[in-house]
Amino acid sequence: LPPGSADRKIARFTRNQIIFSQGDRSEALFYIEKGCVKLTVTSQEGKEAIIGIFDRGDLIGESCLGRGQPVRFGNAVAVTDTRAVKIDRKALIPILRTRAQASYVFITYLLARNTRTREDLVHNLLNSGERRLARVLSVLAQSEAKGRCHSSPKVSQQTLGEMIGATRQQVNVLMQRYRKSGFVENADV
Repeated sequence: LPPGSADRKIARFTRNQIIFSQGDRSEALFYIEKGCVKLTVTSQEGKEAIIGIFDRGDLIGESCLGRGQPVRFGNAVAVTDTRAVKIDRKALIPILRTRAQASYVFITYLLARNTRTREDLVHNLLNSGERRLARVLSVLAQSEAKGRCHSSPKVSQQTLGEMIGATRQQVNVLMQRYRKSGFVENADV
């Protein structure tokens, strides 16, 4: 889409601001230009699970491409101040239908992200809390090292616990163990 198009708008979100909520109508896709976003789902019983942390170069809200009147699969919340390009569903669908290269790039991205999500799920099902936490910390550190997250997100131990299926207290014990072993240097989490 050309810059300045009515179907393509810059959206800015402050830390902890809700970008969209589960069950809302899904009318746009967001391309994250700067910042980090947490995507969660909530069960009918109110239990929340973190699907992932997304940052620069990632897309969220692809449910807008569903048939009929699509709804949001989960909740998206800005972890840091975030700038994203909001692309209207009505503009995106014709592009994906008529531009083979755009469709190919989009499908390739979704397949890679699906693979990453599946690997995360398998890792969470088959590994101990200690290994799950080590993997999450490694992914966050790699993202920061690559400059994808311009302002390093301060991820709480509660959030880390939600990401690995553990309590905040269990994460605290593991973090203390990592600090003693020299694997973690700072106390930001």
